[in-house]
Formats: sequence, structure tokens, C-alpha cells
Amino acid sequence: MLRFTCTITLSEYRAAAYYGLVLRMRRLILAFLLCVALAAAYLAAGQFGLLPYSPILNFIAAAYFVFLIVQFGRLEMGIYRYAKAKDCLIGVPIEYVFSDTTFTVTIPSLGEKNRYDTASIVCVFEITQSFLVYINEQQFFLLSKASLPKGTEGDLRIFFATHLKERFRSRIFSKANASVGRRFPR
Repeated sequence: MLRFTCTITLSEYRAAAYYGLVLRMRRLILAFLLCVALAAAYLAAGQFGLLPYSPILNFIAAAYFVFLIVQFGRLEMGIYRYAKAKDCLIGVPIEYVFSDTTFTVTIPSLGEKNRYDTASIVCVFEITQSFLVYINEQQFFLLSKASLPKGTEGDLRIFFATHLKERFRSRIFSKANASVGRRFPR
């Protein structure tokens, strides 16, 4: 059984939110990068007279760019609103208990205690600053590595790898896990 208390910071929450956005929009971001590369190559070929110049790819790349800027702006507004909300959990100590069968989250300041089956965890992502424990595709718990007791980070990694198997994705040890960040397990 693993028992510890974590407190997350705004920068850790922001990193997790951006990771989630990029994970959800990865195909769109790759299409944007491909479109920019094609637009640059097409522009260069048009300048050298190899192809007739048409600005259509530039307009498509600009539209993708505007769309991505709007998405990142919406994310920043969401982070700002959450940080100012009265029920914000940034800076609030949260107690986590992981056992073979259950995962318990206790927020003493709110008097809340929730218990989940370990088997019902959708997936866990490990990023540089934290672990993201997804209960469903919209709700996750953020476990800050900076506030974990010494030795707990490795124990958590072993726990998730043992109990969740392919539902545990680590960005830290991505060579050992080739499917890192590809998609939510179904």
C-alpha cells in the first residue's frame, strides 16, 4: 500500500493541461506542421519558377495557425478561471492511498473522500513533473512528483506498471514503452 500527501502548483497544473490538449489534438497539430512544411516548399518552388505560385497552402496553414492559437488561448483562459475559482485545488494538500484493489483520494480541507477501484483507472501518464491518473477521459488526479516523499516516485511507477500494465504510459522511460502518448486505452 502506498500512502502520501501531494500539493500541486499552478505550473504543474498548466503543464498537465497543455499535455492533455496536445494529446487530444496531436493529429491536428501534425497536420498543421505538415501543412506549414508543404506551404514553405511550395512557396520556395514558386519563387524558383518550378511551380506556378498559388497561395492556397499558405491560407490553409494560416487558418490552422489561427485555430491552434485560439485553442491554446482557450486553455489559458480555462487555467486562469480554475486558478481563481473558489473550489480550486491548486496548493491544497490531497491525500492519496493506493492499494492492490482501491485508490482513495481524500481532501481534508473540503472533507471529501472518494474511493475508486484500481482496475477502473482508465490510464496513467507520467510526465516530467507529475503523474496524471485518469478516472475517465475528462477527470484526472494530478500527483506532483515534487511533493512526493523520497522513494515514492519509483514505487508509484512500479505500482502503475504492475497493476495497470499497458494503461500506464511514461514519457520519462519512453524507450521502454513504445506506445507512449499514442491514445487513451479503450
